[in-house]
Amino acid sequence: FRSKHNAWGALHPLWQFPHDEPVFMSVLKERKTVFVLLGRENLADQIVSYLLAMHMRVWHARVTGADVPDDFAGKPLEPRMVRRLCRLFIEAEALTASFLADYPHRFALTYEEAFAGDRLSVGAAARLSEAIGTDIRPAALPMRPNLVTKREIVPNYDEVCAIAAEFTPAAK
Repeated sequence: FRSKHNAWGALHPLWQFPHDEPVFMSVLKERKTVFVLLGRENLADQIVSYLLAMHMRVWHARVTGADVPDDFAGKPLEPRMVRRLCRLFIEAEALTASFLADYPHRFALTYEEAFAGDRLSVGAAARLSEAIGTDIRPAALPMRPNLVTKREIVPNYDEVCAIAAEFTPAAK
């Protein structure tokens, strides 16, 4: 089962606080489900990938620079929007991590660690195997990272990186 940070609130009781642990997560925890907190090492690239996926309406697909529409490529990203998205991603990850802080059946993995080309990496397969007690072998995945060089399609990529750096732990 895979869920995005912004999907947890889709199922909730009528009088639940928006920042309370999602009901579905509570049920999965009762069943001792293993949670993999999949993050990104590069917040700027995450923002660009997110915006590109939203623009193209294509997620987790093998997208190359040639696939990027002309109405996206070469257009600078609005700094205010980049800050807003950085904040949303960081806060969503922190909230999810807080719900799982004392839960023993979880581990963190970065997107960059998880993939080797279009396959699950050997290291990620080993960590998953250990967590669930079943041998998982690296194999081609339906979910693939895009191959777009962000710097080539976003003219203010350095500015996007500088903004994202404001939200990383090392910058604080």
